[in-house]
Amino acid sequence: MYKVAPLYNANFEIEYGEIMYKLPNLMQNTTTSEPGEAFAARLRAICARLSEFTDRIEELKKATEQESTNSVPIPKGVLSWEKFENSRYFMFLQSLFPLDLAVIMDPSDPPLYLPILYKLLTQRLKMPVAFKVFVHSSVKSLPSQLCDSFFEAAPSFDQNSCKFTISAIWAKPEGSLLPCINLGIGSGQLYFGHTAVAKFLASAAGIYACTMNNSVETLYCDIWCQRAVAFSRFEKQRAALLQSLDAWLATRDAVAFSSLSIADLLLWSVLFRSCKKSDSFPSNVKRWFDSCSSLACFSHVVTHLKGA
Repeated sequence: MYKVAPLYNANFEIEYGEIMYKLPNLMQNTTTSEPGEAFAARLRAICARLSEFTDRIEELKKATEQESTNSVPIPKGVLSWEKFENSRYFMFLQSLFPLDLAVIMDPSDPPLYLPILYKLLTQRLKMPVAFKVFVHSSVKSLPSQLCDSFFEAAPSFDQNSCKFTISAIWAKPEGSLLPCINLGIGSGQLYFGHTAVAKFLASAAGIYACTMNNSVETLYCDIWCQRAVAFSRFEKQRAALLQSLDAWLATRDAVAFSSLSIADLLLWSVLFRSCKKSDSFPSNVKRWFDSCSSLACFSHVVTHLKGA
């Protein structure tokens, strides 16, 4: 058996192998300055490298700011309309032909987007669409700008040969939300409010997706449609909504999609009705508003209502 004896009683010295590491005594002052000089040299190299990185970051920052200043968007007047494939929706409308679509409107809250959508309908459907204007007995007086001259630029068709007719009826609201749409089937008014009316006609014109669409752009479109209605109804919220719209349009030419949609149409309509001139708008809203106003379908509304 092996006998274990205490090491401290041994009368021999332990010899360390040559392969073992020799660690310096950290408690003992070094007599040479070579390690300190090497550390200082490495530190100076690191600081110089960090200085190079800092200078490069500053150069990139200045270049980005300069590019941002030079690339501020300006009114182009070349915005186009977003297009959607709504063939099934149009087949549904065709099944109702001959269709007389009654749009009941309040003169104090006119849907300025209606003549614009009518122009788009006649262009997109590639078929004659008749337009008739009526004044209900509940309306005692109607501004001249909202009479037939408001739609005088509309193409003239033989109404007897048209299978699709839009009847605009000016009436005072009596317990119902205006505008509203009546398809002429029964006596029910099927669509109420600016957003619903605009979406119905925009779907027929192919500038709004009538099918289920979960894209982010469609969500933005619906949100800004509701904000347009809020701007029209709640005067105290207008300043906040304008600021929000200005920030939203900072990097965009249109509100929801890369091209114009009913969100642009509704927002432009309520802004034009409340201000008519873009001088008081924030810069991005002014750029977008002027770009829309320069288009032919908008300029007709501007021409007839700028003095109203």
